[in-house]
Amino acid sequence: EGGFSANTMGLLVAGTYLMRAVGIKLIPAVTMRMRESYIPIFLTIIQMIGSGLSFIEGRVGAISSVYVRKFSDGFRLPILNRLQNDNMDSQYRATALSAVALFSNLFISLAGLFIGGLMDRNGVAVTLGVFFWVGLLGVLPSALYLSFLIRKSE
Repeated sequence: EGGFSANTMGLLVAGTYLMRAVGIKLIPAVTMRMRESYIPIFLTIIQMIGSGLSFIEGRVGAISSVYVRKFSDGFRLPILNRLQNDNMDSQYRATALSAVALFSNLFISLAGLFIGGLMDRNGVAVTLGVFFWVGLLGVLPSALYLSFLIRKSE
């Protein structure tokens, strides 16, 4: 939708992996400066910023939105994997992680159909930007509650 050439798209996609690598590299710096209980809130806010940037139409919005989300993935995936490993009994861990992966992929597959229809009807920028509001009204309260539970268990 941004009208990029094939060569430029290749460079931009490579840049998403670089952004994820930067996120992974910064995990120790962030986790040393931030209490573990605040990490769900931090990750939610970064994802919300990425979604909010989708409202900016054109190339700037497309690039900044995707790059911020990929940067957040660099934090989110390793941290969630560590939390899952720390909080699941080793006897059931493989089965539980397999079930989580299966249900996540099923959810993403079904959501993709719904989101694709919304993109066709409303445009990419508006559809992805709406996830800012989903994050604010749905995910952020959950992250705040999770943060409370983590603080309570510390």
